[in-house]
Amino acid sequence: MDKDEILSGDLSGNIFRWAINNDTKPKGHIVIPDSVRCFVSNNLVGTLSGVLYQIDTQEVIEDFGTSIICSAWNKSKTSGLIGLGDGRLVDLHTKRIIGLHENNAEIWSVCWSPNEELCATASEDQTTCIWKVDGEQNLIATLTGHTTAVTAVDWKHERIYTCADDRSVRIYSTQSNAYNCLRVLNTPKSLFGWFTLTYLRVDEDQKLIICTTQNGYLVIWRDDETNDNGIPILCKKIHFGSLEGLAYDKDTHRVVTISSDCTVTSLRLHTD
Repeated sequence: MDKDEILSGDLSGNIFRWAINNDTKPKGHIVIPDSVRCFVSNNLVGTLSGVLYQIDTQEVIEDFGTSIICSAWNKSKTSGLIGLGDGRLVDLHTKRIIGLHENNAEIWSVCWSPNEELCATASEDQTTCIWKVDGEQNLIATLTGHTTAVTAVDWKHERIYTCADDRSVRIYSTQSNAYNCLRVLNTPKSLFGWFTLTYLRVDEDQKLIICTTQNGYLVIWRDDETNDNGIPILCKKIHFGSLEGLAYDKDTHRVVTISSDCTVTSLRLHTD
């Protein structure tokens, strides 16, 4: 998602472009010969087979040989990171391996540190790893505590936020490079059925922690250390299938989700 449009894709290779307005019909549609796994940019898409395509021309940019699961760009959009299904974290431009998770565990999520010197990866191996971006497999710290796969990570100021299949959100402090866990947020009992937490975004200005679940719920907590009960301010079912993607624009407070129910939902949060 950017300021003007939303991209969505599916396992059949369909890619749709949607205008960010009230129009429910896509403004563009193409098909690539592979299953869509991750949008790297508004014109680059990663696939389950590991091929990175240019969307407009369908040109093969790179073949990583394993699923392209996640990506992250620095603020200036000059440097990109790719998380792969075999546990490698790769610099998009140089192809240098920045990080490698033990046992080649999948990297489900990657994000940059605020100063862009470090990055964090969330993995199937139940850990979040901190890497030096300009190094080669230079592991700075390993964050533990989750009991199942860590599915998403976000880094804001001196806080790292993670969510996992164990249905919890963990908040770590990066002060003095200690990486201590400050709080654990658990999902409410009102969230029915079997589920895991799939994606996470943080709005540091509005102090919001936004999560999605495997059974179609949007869950939002207030990031407030004085709130001891950890009860979310919103827990609402917005899809009938698993939530397979989450994007958030903090300037417009727009949340966009995509689901296995073959729908894309765009909504705006009222933060007053």
